[in-house]
Amino acid sequence: MKTKWSTTWKSSTQPRKQRKYLANAPLHVKQKFVAVHLDKKLREKANKRALPVRKGDEVKVMRGKRKGSQAKVAAVSILKNIVYLEGQTRDNARGTKTLIPFKPSNLLLITMVDDKRRNRQGKKVVKKKVEVKKPVAEKKKTEKPKPVAPKKEEPKPVAPKKEAPKKDNVQASKSKTGQVLKPEKSVKLQEEKKK
Repeated sequence: MKTKWSTTWKSSTQPRKQRKYLANAPLHVKQKFVAVHLDKKLREKANKRALPVRKGDEVKVMRGKRKGSQAKVAAVSILKNIVYLEGQTRDNARGTKTLIPFKPSNLLLITMVDDKRRNRQGKKVVKKKVEVKKPVAEKKKTEKPKPVAPKKEEPKPVAPKKEAPKKDNVQASKSKTGQVLKPEKSVKLQEEKKK
């Protein structure tokens, strides 16, 4: 595949195109991959099934060893399609504690952070009525234009037909190829033969 990414791959049945679609997607598309299912109460409130998770949201883990635990979102990696939760850590090989990565499909959104971008419903345009007062002197009776009758087309005079020139009773001679020779030449030849 020469193309780096295409929206048509979303509906492809080929696993290679599905993998390439997820890996090479632009950020505005990858943002949607981090969507988390909403709790029943939030689902009724937002009228949506899932929303992209943000830092500060409270989430419940639905799958894995830590199933049932609730925590706030510490960080979201859109590039890696991973969510990190506060307090969910494990020991590193060096002995330091690191955050455990969670896939958004294994989480349930319990409470959302109020965010201007997330809560916007679209721009509300307020139309103000502007009243324009016209002075009494300027008011004139508007005259309706009179309907114009369609022009009748006069019949064009027909030119008299020109009569075709009368042909002499001289037959045109044919050449070997079947082309008709002009009667003038054949007439001249016949006259010469008579003399």
